[in-house]
Amino acid sequence: MTYEEGFDAVQLSHAVASTMIRLKRQSTNIGQTDDVVLYPTFARQCRERDSWRVPIWGTVYEMERASIRKRMLVRLLKRIMKVDPSCFQSELFRQRIRHFVAATERAKRVWVQIGEQLFRLRRKSRRNGNFRGSLYLSNQQVDRLADQGVIRDGWLHYEVLSRGSDERRFQGQVQLIDPTGLSVISDIDDTIKTTQVHDLQLMLENTFLEEFQSVDDLQSVYRQWAEAGASFHYVSSSPWPLFEPLSDFCQEAGFPRGSYHLRLLRLRDHMLRRLPMLRRRGKGGKIKSILKAFPDRQFILVGDSAERDPEIYGAAARLYPDRVAAIYIRQVGERSLDRPRAEQAFRGLSNELWTTFEAADELPVTLLQNETAALV
Repeated sequence: MTYEEGFDAVQLSHAVASTMIRLKRQSTNIGQTDDVVLYPTFARQCRERDSWRVPIWGTVYEMERASIRKRMLVRLLKRIMKVDPSCFQSELFRQRIRHFVAATERAKRVWVQIGEQLFRLRRKSRRNGNFRGSLYLSNQQVDRLADQGVIRDGWLHYEVLSRGSDERRFQGQVQLIDPTGLSVISDIDDTIKTTQVHDLQLMLENTFLEEFQSVDDLQSVYRQWAEAGASFHYVSSSPWPLFEPLSDFCQEAGFPRGSYHLRLLRLRDHMLRRLPMLRRRGKGGKIKSILKAFPDRQFILVGDSAERDPEIYGAAARLYPDRVAAIYIRQVGERSLDRPRAEQAFRGLSNELWTTFEAADELPVTLLQNETAALV
C-alpha cells in the first residue's frame, strides 16, 4: 500500500467498487445543500522519482445559509460601489458573490475517489470550509491510471463523494508535472484579465458587476507556449471565493489549463476599504514555493506593473537565479514601470532577464525553443 499523507486508502477490486462507493457515500457527511469547490493543483515526483505527491485541496460551502457578517459585507459592498441598485439584482452579481456570502462548513468528512481506489481525508474540513491532504502514487499506479483514462493529457481526474442518494459529482483535477521542462507563472489581474486594481471602485465593479475581459490577445501567446510543452501556474491576490468565475473566464477565453494559487482572504467589514493594500501580500510566498518544488525546471514569470509583480519577481529571481529564465511585465499606464522602480526591483539581475510589454504581440512566441536550448 502506498503511503498517504493526510489520507487513508481503501483499495478496491473492480467487482466490489460500486458497492464500496455506495457504502462510503453513507460515511461522508457532505449533504445535498453543500457545495464542494475543488482547486486545480499540481503533482510532482518525489526526490527518488519512484512516486508522485498528489495534493487534494478544496472548500465546502453551505449554499442555503448565509452568515449575518457576510450579509453585512454585501451591504457595505453596495454602499462603496455607488452604482444603480438594480445592478445587484443581476444573475452575474449573484454568481460572483455567492461564495463570499455562503456559509463555510466545518467538520465535513471527505472521501476522494481516484479510479477504483478510495481515499479518506484524515482531518475534517476546517472552520473556513477548507480541506486538504496529499497522497502518494507510485509510478506503476500512475501508469495504470493512465491506461484506465483517469489520467488524460497529463491531468489526473478525481471525485469527492457526497452523501447517500445525492448523485452529484464534485470533480477535481491535478496536473502531473515532470521534474524537468519549462513552466509559466502568470499573474491574473491586469495581466491576463482587466481588473484595474489601482482604483477600488473600478476594481470592485470589474470583479462583481462586469463580464471579465481578457487583456489584448495574451491567450494566443500562452496557447503557443503550452503547445510547445510549457506548464502553467496562475498566481493571484484575488481571494479563493472568486476561483470559479476566474477559472470559467480562463477556460472560455482560451487560456491553457493550469494550477491556481489565490489568497485565503477573509473580507471582514473593516477590511473592505483596505482591499488594494491587502492584495499586495502573500503572492511572493506562493511563487517561491512553486520554484522550490521544481529545482530542475526553468520558469517564465509574467505579470504587470500595477501591483508589485516586478518587485516580487525580482526577489524570486535573486533567490533562484538558476530557475528563472525570463520575466515579462505588462505596462499598466496608471502605474507603469519606470526606470528608477525597475532598477530597484531588478537590482543585481541582468537587464536581459526582464523586459516590459504593452501588447501581446510583443512577446516572443518562440521563447520556449530559444530558452530551452540556452538553459539545458
